[in-house]
Amino acid sequence: MRKAYWLLGLLMVMIIGAGFGYTHLQRKTEPSAMKKPLVFIIPEGYFGPVFIFYGQQDGVASEPDPLGQAVRVPPNGVIKAKFSADEVPTGDASPTYRPVWYVVEKKDGSRFIPDVLGWAGKNEDGYYEVIYLDGKGKLRTFVDKHPKETKEEDYGLWSNDRHAPTIRGRESCTYQGFNERASEQFAGEITAKEAGAPACDKFFVVSHHQFKTLPRWMWEAPAHPYGSIAELEAEADARLEKRQAYYQTK
Repeated sequence: MRKAYWLLGLLMVMIIGAGFGYTHLQRKTEPSAMKKPLVFIIPEGYFGPVFIFYGQQDGVASEPDPLGQAVRVPPNGVIKAKFSADEVPTGDASPTYRPVWYVVEKKDGSRFIPDVLGWAGKNEDGYYEVIYLDGKGKLRTFVDKHPKETKEEDYGLWSNDRHAPTIRGRESCTYQGFNERASEQFAGEITAKEAGAPACDKFFVVSHHQFKTLPRWMWEAPAHPYGSIAELEAEADARLEKRQAYYQTK
């Protein structure tokens, strides 16, 4: 029972975050002719949270990619980018255009586009409904026709491959501070601008199977305020070591 409640709480965090991603994908603006899409290159086998911080002096530059300008997700999931958030384009996603791409790169160099979760919840008939962007850029809706008593951890049944990575919960992470006044900002006592919070986004890479089976320490920490980016990096490095040790013993 405790697992079910925790998974429901985690799911709600993902749904709230996914709302940002869905809005971003569906915003009624024209693609910018001056900007190329941002492409996240995700190494095969990676799962967990990904953070990207924009406008960092010690950050990495984007690399040319057939889909736009790319950044690679490192093992700890924390990306510091030289380019600013203003350089990331907006626009409606379609089969031929996306402002942001997520690409999984296999060890043999081949690539594929994972599904991106947009919204999940109960529809007016009481069934679980999922809205997602598939690998071909088509917005799809899946309704789970299993009994209405289906537990919350069975979200995500739209995929034929329950072990395939999916993208969930994209949102801004500026609210988490990453500055000396992060606690005040997180509590709503000061604004992000007043605190000097960096521009950043985050999302989760997880398969449906992993979503049901991952230990809670993989997910429970990355939503709290941080006093600096370095603090997040230290936590991410520790989580990486813990994850590697955990799966070596499985």
